[in-house]
Amino acid sequence: MTLLMLWIAFSSVFSLLLGYSRVPYVAATDGNFFRIFSRLHPKGEFPHVSLIALGVVASLFSFGKLNEVIPGLIATRVLIQYLPQTIGFFLLRARAPSLVRPFRMWFYPVPGIISICGWIYVLGTAGQGAGRSIVVFGYQLLLTPVRFAFCVLLLGTAVYMVRAKRRGEWPFENEAQDAR
Repeated sequence: MTLLMLWIAFSSVFSLLLGYSRVPYVAATDGNFFRIFSRLHPKGEFPHVSLIALGVVASLFSFGKLNEVIPGLIATRVLIQYLPQTIGFFLLRARAPSLVRPFRMWFYPVPGIISICGWIYVLGTAGQGAGRSIVVFGYQLLLTPVRFAFCVLLLGTAVYMVRAKRRGEWPFENEAQDAR
């Protein structure tokens, strides 16, 4: 049973690593990420730079305590991906009501509301009791999984805004057109 569990865990990590290595690769080929990540392996034609980078980052997380890493990753995923996707669903429907949709949601808006409530619950309970006290500039802070997720979100947003400002992209695209 232990060998089977190890085999399943290894297979899961392996497939996720291979799958997620395509995300930075595609972003780089679109010009939305560092160019080095758009390289393909000369023989295997897979994104080897992205694969190695994700493997190194994943390896760094192995140095953390499991009861802190998993809730931190869950909170980060919920705050950055799942919750905004659900909110974006409502925004798209409100801003583009005439947009042709290939499907209908039964009992709209109930499933979306249930989804938002569920993700808020998961976010609120992620890592209860987990957290590490760290010292930053002489101040002792409790870094909980949700605080970690908010830090990642704020850092990512700041990097995006600087990049968007330089390239004249949303939300700065009107300023770039006015300057011309």
